[in-house]
Amino acid sequence: MEEQNNKTAKFYLINALITAGIVLITLSLFSFFQIDNKIDDLAQATLYKDEVKATAKIDEQILSEAVDKGIQKFVANEQQKQADQQKKAQEDANLSRATLPKTNVPKVELFTMSHCPFGTQIEKGFLTVLDALKDKIDFKIKFVNYAMHGETEIQEQLAQYCLMEQYPQKYLPYLQAFLDTGDQKTSLAKQGLSDSSIANCMKATDEKYKIMESFNNRDSWRTQYPPFDIYNADNEKYGVRGSPTLVINGRTIETQRDSKSLLETVCLGFTNKPEECNKVLASAEPSSGFGYKTGYESLKTAQLDCGQY
Repeated sequence: MEEQNNKTAKFYLINALITAGIVLITLSLFSFFQIDNKIDDLAQATLYKDEVKATAKIDEQILSEAVDKGIQKFVANEQQKQADQQKKAQEDANLSRATLPKTNVPKVELFTMSHCPFGTQIEKGFLTVLDALKDKIDFKIKFVNYAMHGETEIQEQLAQYCLMEQYPQKYLPYLQAFLDTGDQKTSLAKQGLSDSSIANCMKATDEKYKIMESFNNRDSWRTQYPPFDIYNADNEKYGVRGSPTLVINGRTIETQRDSKSLLETVCLGFTNKPEECNKVLASAEPSSGFGYKTGYESLKTAQLDCGQY
């Protein structure tokens, strides 16, 4: 009887070890998936457990314990990976900020898409910064070299480009109005302008860069989105991949999108910081999209963008 019990115990032990090995191997394969799929991955592990139980006839408790240990190890590994990645990203960001080139008049280039909710978010944050620093920085909004939000975005970006070219003093007031409503016509009207004020410039710019021609010819698209090539050379120079992308003195840099953080980030580019850098600006993150409500505290959008990777 004792010998029989020993054989039975060995049988369960061997099967448990085999099952645990199978489950751990299966879970290790999950590392090839994106984090967004982890819940689905774990659900698959549970289904796989049922298959193993049915075919190998392993005791339910032994099998469950083996699967639970495998899942716990997998989750712990994923959490550690994320923590390591966040730490590395923060270290890289700190190094980038510490080594940012300095100039007397920092050159600040903000690459956005006119209808990207995270692009409009950082633009709203920048309005107060620009009002504080005025001509102490060389600031320019530029557009990412592809448009994710259809013809509406293309036409808006053409309009904004032409406003910057023909009516530079009216551009920021226009942008402030546009960021509130998302409506081009009423925003132009507030500046005493109309569609006809920039129609010739928009037509000439469109023809020069073949923007609508490319939009209507999908074979000419470099990616899944139509090109918008007014600032293509600068996009390639800085490796711009999405909206928003901030470049200061020729260096791409990460930042939060509230006015306080943006002022601090821009002021890193001064050889000698002016007194305006000491101004206290709003630390509340603007809402994404159109309108001037502050962002939801529970929604961390500072690292979100519109782009393809």
